[in-house]
Amino acid sequence: MATQPNVAPELANALKAVGWLVQVDAFRNAEEAFMMAGHYEESLPDHRVFLAELIAEGEKIVWSIKRNGMAANELKFTLEDVEATLDSLHTNFRCEHGPKNSQKTNELIAQLFDGPQS
Repeated sequence: MATQPNVAPELANALKAVGWLVQVDAFRNAEEAFMMAGHYEESLPDHRVFLAELIAEGEKIVWSIKRNGMAANELKFTLEDVEATLDSLHTNFRCEHGPKNSQKTNELIAQLFDGPQS
């Protein structure tokens, strides 16, 4: 990821990570705004694309940090913080855009939790 000849890879990784975390924060704020305005469902196709792009960029950043390290930074975030944020995006993608249970499966699950009806 670090391609600037005069910038140490560790510093480039820290700067990329900061920029990415800011993008994730802006994405989360947009999600909330769409929900509050009642436009979340209609924004799902765009949501999927932007979320996939954030995940891909986060994967590249994590890979680069593991390969080249990351400079200490004033914000005091770590590789683990970046990985946790990336994991939350993966979870968001699976929950919102992953496979859904069929109606029949949902009924069977409900029966398991509700128990036999008398």
